[in-house]
Amino acid sequence: MRFFRLLLVSALVASALGATSSQAARDQRLPASARRIEILVLEVDGCHICGLVKQNIQPVYEQTPRAREIPMRFVNAARLDEMKIGLSSRIDTVPTTVLMVDGREASRIAGYWAPETFMRLIVRMIDSAE
Repeated sequence: MRFFRLLLVSALVASALGATSSQAARDQRLPASARRIEILVLEVDGCHICGLVKQNIQPVYEQTPRAREIPMRFVNAARLDEMKIGLSSRIDTVPTTVLMVDGREASRIAGYWAPETFMRLIVRMIDSAE
């Protein structure tokens, strides 16, 4: 069961990295400085794995130059209306990291990944959005 969940998460990440919405394609014409880009980490209270993101990933990300330009914000997924914040689909896994461009989801990373892997994924996501 765990293998299949990992396989599913990997497939979701791969599809998220390759997918762009028509709105994101239109926004690509705007200079990056004219667009609002942020990273949302969707979590729930008491989630141990979500705590690992704050402990192991957030400090690594905060050390990068992009952290000043593209903030990382933690949001409680239990109190979330996905459609109101511009997510393309509901949240099934926490933590889920979502790259938001001008208030719309551009891509996401579901689950917890080792900091090195997470940084590679987030850099690709940001590069594709800029």
